[in-house]
Amino acid sequence: MDLSGRATLYSFTVIRHALAPHLRDYLPMVIAVVEPEEAPSARLVANLVEVEIEDVVIGMPLEVVWEDAGDGVAVYRFRPADETARV
Repeated sequence: MDLSGRATLYSFTVIRHALAPHLRDYLPMVIAVVEPEEAPSARLVANLVEVEIEDVVIGMPLEVVWEDAGDGVAVYRFRPADETARV
């Protein structure tokens, strides 16, 4: 199945305390459970990026973004589909 990259925010939590020292620079971090548009019974877990924490709302439309992690590896993240909601 091909996915468009569009999804809906199903649930989320905010991580404010680093479990490992190397993660401190990434805090606070929004961990999202998203529901892909083409597979509403599936759930993916990813970071939610380019959004202020206070603007995160369950049900908001999202789109996938890919981050180059080096060595030919890419990591998926999600951001608000609405450009006006992005930071």
